[in-house]
Amino acid sequence: MAGHKHVPLELYGTEGTLLVPDPNHFGGEVQLLKKGGEFEIQELSSPYADGNYRSIGVADMAHAIRSNRQHRANGDLALHVLEVMEAFQTASDAGTTVSITTVVDRPAPLAESLVDDRIGQ
Repeated sequence: MAGHKHVPLELYGTEGTLLVPDPNHFGGEVQLLKKGGEFEIQELSSPYADGNYRSIGVADMAHAIRSNRQHRANGDLALHVLEVMEAFQTASDAGTTVSITTVVDRPAPLAESLVDDRIGQ
């Protein structure tokens, strides 16, 4: 382990540690500790990273259905996320790495129009 601060969510990797704020809120610092370094605050590029957008996924899904397009929180992505979450536990229990077998396209970023509370504009 590269280091720790015991905040709500810490991700440990072979090359460093990522600290992210409480996922129940949408603000806060993201910090990265590279192996052998110090924690550094990471610049956030999302225009809606500082508000409470708890229902944003459901709103995007509704808009996608109405617009006849694939929504971001689709089954393929859900399966991939589930595999990754299970791999965390399996790797921790076994003290080894776990290969991820699912492949999913990264969803497109949400439009900057969300700053004005409009989805899909």
